[in-house]
Amino acid sequence: MNRSSRYKLILSKRPFRLLAIAAIFFFFGLLLDYNFVAPEIDPSQETLPAATMRALLWAVLLLMTGVISLLFEALLAARPSGEQYNEQIKNRVRREAGDNEGSSIWSKKLAKLGGDFKHLKIFEKFNLGVLIVDGTGEILAANLEFLNKTGYTEADLIGNKAIAVLGDGGINEKDNIENRNRGKGEIYEHTINHKDGGIGRYYTAGIPLYDESKNVAGSAGVILDITDMHQYQAQLEQALSREVELSTMKSHFVAMASHQFRTPLAIIQNNVELMAMTTKLGKESSANKFFEYEKRIHKEVRNITNLMNEVLALEKVTAGKLKAKKKKTDVAQLCEQVTTKMSEIMDGNRRVTLTIEGERTEVFIDDILLANSLENLISNASKYSEGTNPEVKLKFNERGLSIEVIDEGIGIPEDALDSIFTPFFRAPNTGNIQGHGLGLSIVMEYVGLNGGSFEIDSVLGKGTTARMVFGPESLVEKKRTNNNENKIECIVL
Repeated sequence: MNRSSRYKLILSKRPFRLLAIAAIFFFFGLLLDYNFVAPEIDPSQETLPAATMRALLWAVLLLMTGVISLLFEALLAARPSGEQYNEQIKNRVRREAGDNEGSSIWSKKLAKLGGDFKHLKIFEKFNLGVLIVDGTGEILAANLEFLNKTGYTEADLIGNKAIAVLGDGGINEKDNIENRNRGKGEIYEHTINHKDGGIGRYYTAGIPLYDESKNVAGSAGVILDITDMHQYQAQLEQALSREVELSTMKSHFVAMASHQFRTPLAIIQNNVELMAMTTKLGKESSANKFFEYEKRIHKEVRNITNLMNEVLALEKVTAGKLKAKKKKTDVAQLCEQVTTKMSEIMDGNRRVTLTIEGERTEVFIDDILLANSLENLISNASKYSEGTNPEVKLKFNERGLSIEVIDEGIGIPEDALDSIFTPFFRAPNTGNIQGHGLGLSIVMEYVGLNGGSFEIDSVLGKGTTARMVFGPESLVEKKRTNNNENKIECIVL
């Protein structure tokens, strides 16, 4: 606290004030008592005893202390408060302008302009904001509604350039001034900087104002607050965009379903008919036939189930219903489990190779979303690289961790790379390979929920690398292993 603030604190407390006054008079009393009473008294010429002189001196000083304290307190009590002072200033301005009704919109400058300016009192009753400016953009007046909306006082506005106080509003102020000086009215949308630092959005209708000589001397801006409307419009646009996205997704789904559902259902129907025919004919070795038919049916039912699960998962993510539930996770162990599981269902006696580089570290992550993402990527790698083994590389370092799923398959055409994360999109070179076009878009969403990034590198005919990256903020603690690099091959026995 500086010295000035300390003095103000003392003066604001009555006991401090009274104590200060008493101390000052006590100090002077001591000086007078010592310097004037005691030394000057001549015992031979004494008219009054010294004790009486001292009593009179202190009685006078005490009386003066009381009188001065009362006067000081009275002066402080008569001093107007901050609000009273502002009101006095406003009333004085109104009286000088000759406004007996006390309208806050009037000032001497407005009264002198005459013409249209004589009738501006009506704006004070508006429930819309009104701002009066001259031909140069200097503020002449503002009604009470405008002051309430923006938080300014008349003292903040009158005499200042509108653009200096309220901001440029995202409009060309020079063109507005030129239009006003030509007597041209206009309606425009803009922003206004509020006194508290906020920004409001408004519609303004500019009305030219003429002086006594019929010359344009300024304009009145009638201002409608559309801040809430603008926010509501933004929300509507966002909701509409989401609806358009969902509608497009549903259209794609309907188009895709005619093929993706029809094919497995047809296979199921055909195999059921074959089972019925085999039973009716009573052929030998029907058990082997039944096993083959059952296997086909189970496969197609699994395909339909996977498709529906993917559609439901994507719908949850896009609707904001799915949230990441992060916890400490041993990602290396999770990758080992997933690669083992995926190796067991791969055909052609293939396996997934897992390589772990760096110090194994626990990660703060949603293990279910990560496992689903990894399963999806390994499934794609297996599906589009027949005859080769997909590889998973897990890398730990000071920048975080990355998980790469690598295959040597058909790759993705360069012109399709920008669309591969679009739901239901499939690259043109996938041919008859079974798929729904949802896997990569789901992985993108899952990785995003886990706070990571996802990217695809691919060369047509040579293979694809799908990479999930999580920053250092995901790392929890380091768990050292004997080797910096472990290589695990998950093989189906």
